[in-house]
Amino acid sequence: MLEDEAVRRAKDGVRRPLVYKGKQVYIQGEPIYQIEYSDQLLIRLLEANAPDKWKPRTENKNINEWDLSKLSSEKLEELAQQ
Repeated sequence: MLEDEAVRRAKDGVRRPLVYKGKQVYIQGEPIYQIEYSDQLLIRLLEANAPDKWKPRTENKNINEWDLSKLSSEKLEELAQQ
């Protein structure tokens, strides 16, 4: 049931009232709504259903195994900022 709701929110979106200056917007007496989609939710669903295809590709390296003397000063600076 929770997965169905997650798919619905990612695919169909959630209807939210359009608000301007703290008040709901109406046109000809009818409230106006906007549809908000959850890109993050869609990404997580893709990752969960097809992890080989959609999981972020990261490479974990142990910095203790690196020979830092062989790295350029630019690379050392980049690592320091991370």
